[in-house]
Amino acid sequence: MDNLRRIFDTACVLSTFLSKRSDYRPDANKIAHAVSQQLNQEVSLDDLSRIKYLLPDEIVFDYEDIVFDAVNDRSEPQKVLLFQFVDTVKDAENPGSLLAKITQRKERFQRAASQFMSRRSWDDLVEGAKSMYPRSNPNISMEIGPLKGESMDEIIDSLDEELAAKRTVPPRPSSYAPTPSRYEQLLSQFGIEKLYSHQAQAIEFIEEGKNVIITTSTASGKSLVFQMPIVDCLQSGEGTAMYLSPTKALAQDQLRSFRNLLDEDLVYAFDGDTPANDRQGIIEEGRLILCNPDILHCTILPQWQKWQRFLENLRFVVLDELHCYQGVFGAHTAMVFRRLRRLCFDLGNDQLQFIACSATIDKPLHFFSQITGLEEEQIRMVDNDGSPAGKKHFLFINTPHLVEDDPSSGRALPMTIAVPLLIRLVSSGLRVIAFCRVRKVCELMMRSIREQLRDQDNGEEILSCIMSYRGGYAPEKRREIEREMFCGKLRAVIATSALEIGIDIGNLDAAVLVGFPYSLASFRQQVGRVGRRSTDSLVAIVADGSVLDRTFVNDPDRIFTDRDPLIPLPIEPAIVSSHLDCAAYELALTEEDGEVFPLWESLKHSLEFEDGQYHTSKYRPAEKVSLRVADSTDIAVVNVTGGNCEILEMIEFSRIGFTIYEGAIFHHQGKPYIVVKLNTDENYAHVIETKVQWTTRQRDFTDVDPLSSQKYKTLNDALCAIGKVQVATTVFGYFKVDRRNKIIEAVDVYLPPFEAKRAGIWMNLSIAVLETITEKNLNAAAAIHAAEHLIISMIPRFVVTSPGDLGTECKAPEKELAKKATGRIRLARLIIFERRGGEAGNGTVEKVYECLDQILDACCERIDACPCTHGCLDCIAMSGCTENNIVLSKPGAQVILRMLMNHPIDDVPDGPEPNFEASDIITVQAVQAHPVVNIKKEE
Repeated sequence: MDNLRRIFDTACVLSTFLSKRSDYRPDANKIAHAVSQQLNQEVSLDDLSRIKYLLPDEIVFDYEDIVFDAVNDRSEPQKVLLFQFVDTVKDAENPGSLLAKITQRKERFQRAASQFMSRRSWDDLVEGAKSMYPRSNPNISMEIGPLKGESMDEIIDSLDEELAAKRTVPPRPSSYAPTPSRYEQLLSQFGIEKLYSHQAQAIEFIEEGKNVIITTSTASGKSLVFQMPIVDCLQSGEGTAMYLSPTKALAQDQLRSFRNLLDEDLVYAFDGDTPANDRQGIIEEGRLILCNPDILHCTILPQWQKWQRFLENLRFVVLDELHCYQGVFGAHTAMVFRRLRRLCFDLGNDQLQFIACSATIDKPLHFFSQITGLEEEQIRMVDNDGSPAGKKHFLFINTPHLVEDDPSSGRALPMTIAVPLLIRLVSSGLRVIAFCRVRKVCELMMRSIREQLRDQDNGEEILSCIMSYRGGYAPEKRREIEREMFCGKLRAVIATSALEIGIDIGNLDAAVLVGFPYSLASFRQQVGRVGRRSTDSLVAIVADGSVLDRTFVNDPDRIFTDRDPLIPLPIEPAIVSSHLDCAAYELALTEEDGEVFPLWESLKHSLEFEDGQYHTSKYRPAEKVSLRVADSTDIAVVNVTGGNCEILEMIEFSRIGFTIYEGAIFHHQGKPYIVVKLNTDENYAHVIETKVQWTTRQRDFTDVDPLSSQKYKTLNDALCAIGKVQVATTVFGYFKVDRRNKIIEAVDVYLPPFEAKRAGIWMNLSIAVLETITEKNLNAAAAIHAAEHLIISMIPRFVVTSPGDLGTECKAPEKELAKKATGRIRLARLIIFERRGGEAGNGTVEKVYECLDQILDACCERIDACPCTHGCLDCIAMSGCTENNIVLSKPGAQVILRMLMNHPIDDVPDGPEPNFEASDIITVQAVQAHPVVNIKKEE
């Protein structure tokens, strides 16, 4: 071990000083040679792998395609084995700071070596270090094996030892019911012989004039429930119908289906892309309009006189994928449907019926009522599924710990399992869909597949039938992928939640979930994509290192028994008021409309009252009300490689600081591009195709302060409030991150801060909590940071959210662990804010507030069950932490969460925390004044 220490000391000095040279290449072979010359002895790569084994988080020892100037260097990259120290903070480069860094590194190595040798032997180190020695393709964790056909059962059996758990859902037989007599002749037109029981029941309710919501499984034939009554209506009378979907893709899918059943002159898609010269014909002749809520809101309702024929005869309004109507979009849409019902009633139309199809949601009758304004007594629910289903195998797969038997080391990325598994499934002749939680993972997975198939005998053939699919792609590209998947040209698609909803891409055999989806509703939608009708199917859940994944992998039966999470729907004054203006512009309001619109009594005074009616002075108010609160500006990402000028996709303006800053690695269809120019004045970014093995992650800090409270309650002496908060985020640089999610370099950038008012929830901790943390010699800032992480990670189990919806203040080590006082002392407060939805928010914090006790209780259960000593991604760490999860205290978070839930804290260990150096500086103080009075007022 003494010899290895000398090798480390020499390598440390050489690497630290040489890393400051602009032409330095962290080549492991060259470092080994240089150390050999310094020590006058042979030093091999085996020695470097042993250093890596002792310091797994501080050393990059991996193959890399080195491209140092992606803008000017057009040569092919060279694959180089790196040996590089990880720097997470860009510090001063003077000799004194470098010497201090060398000393710290030597001390950490000596400590790690001593701890290892106190428990293990040198032979154990030699053997264990073999696992650190990288392959030329570092992404393969599960061996692909020969690309040959295997049956589904053979694949499942071969994976048995890799599984954390396995569940099999038995096949479900079909259940049929008599067809209502009115529709018997239509069956042959639809190419079927009889109806499933849920279809027959729903159609019977529709015949009775009821509003209906169907919540049976994906691919259970829900579309037939609304298609048959609409076709019958259009063929037998003058009635009209409207099909609404949250996406254009779904509307186009239904358009094809309806045009196979009806005269094309009766059926039209109508959206923002419909040419102006086609619109008059649709208004005059259209009997079935397929559109989205946006076109109903800003075109049809404000111009209802043009659409009078259509609205007077409107019989059916279909709301497909009802569960997508959530947050601000859902609240706006709820007001649009109230305006529609009001106009139809005024035109003498009292036959209007709503038909909704949805994934499983919590309290579907109540949610449908909220969206439409109908009373629950007017609605019938159909949820008893009569469609057949084949046997479905659920495989729960854990990625390995980065260091064997050490949970605190973190886990390998799920792609290391998911990529070879997908290739194996495709090469066995199965049709596969892989779901990734975010766009970036989707692109990285496609890139990894390209690399792994590059050296396979038939790799190009397999690669040609795999594509990625996500939002941001041009509509034409998405339609092309959908068509090729449906007709069987593609064998696999790697998608985000954009393919959750019911676009028909044909029958699929297997789904690979790269990390657990952000809600059970999404999970059930995704797994419903495979095994349609009576065929057997496979669902592989490759667990990410996150709290939600650990919850369901450790207790997989929860996926079948847990309730669906709550859907946020913020029916709040600003939204309702904006639609009162729209409604008054369409038709003057009266006191009777108080039964239609919520919050009427408090908001009617914003309108002009004259002769018993309420009017608006605003001209065409609908044009100024966005249902989706989208960014007004998008940035075009333009590929300029080799003199090209091709728009790859459009990025929302609010994402540029996190996605396309200069120097960032941007992925499209699995190919990496480097951002070489960003012009926010003219709204474009230039990118050039490159070949690098690292990606980038922004570095930022966020300050969040409450402004005003909407409502509050106490929770064991802690005050919990929701309201408006001030968020100030500054992006000051980015990390270069390798394939194992290790930081290899910190880079500075300079961007103006992003400031905004957002909806938030906060909990002011009692003095008793802060005193207990102090008595236990724990770090208060680290405890708060860890508790906030865990709460955010647990929320999707109880409330529907999307990736990046929620944020908090991530504690920076430069401030919290400083040797001298920083300029700002924070109050002892847990605070979480909504990133989207503007000042009013998406309604997420409202739902969090409703079920806060359940969320906190689940947090206590997870943190106590995690076997790590000082925190990991399975409990308090988050992969998206902008401060690299340094300032985290697991025992401190346990103190906070247990005291909030009035649980005993006797067995919580005392500090100081082992994962960072203690600081005597006070950065957190108790909230002294009454917690509500202490909230800042808006200026």
